Amino acid sequence: MLQEWISDTFNRIEEFKSNVNSENTKIKFNIIHTLKTNYFMIGCQPLIKLCEEFLNSEMDEVTSLALLNELKLSLPFLLTKITNSSK
Repeated sequence: MLQEWISDTFNRIEEFKSNVNSENTKIKFNIIHTLKTNYFMIGCQPLIKLCEEFLNSEMDEVTSLALLNELKLSLPFLLTKITNSSK
């Protein structure tokens, strides 16, 4: 189950990266809402809040790029924390 979560989260971040310049806010909303749900599953409040802030924003390109950067930077730390807590 943990491996599925990691794979899905990574895939969603990559999907968001592919759509970061898109003006289609529905696609961005759906991807980030799914990521928010993933972070909720593991109780990661800072990333849940980050996703919520984005979902309540205009989802423009600058905001999207900032979010993508935060998500990419947080992933290695998050994976280390999850892996260590499951041992």
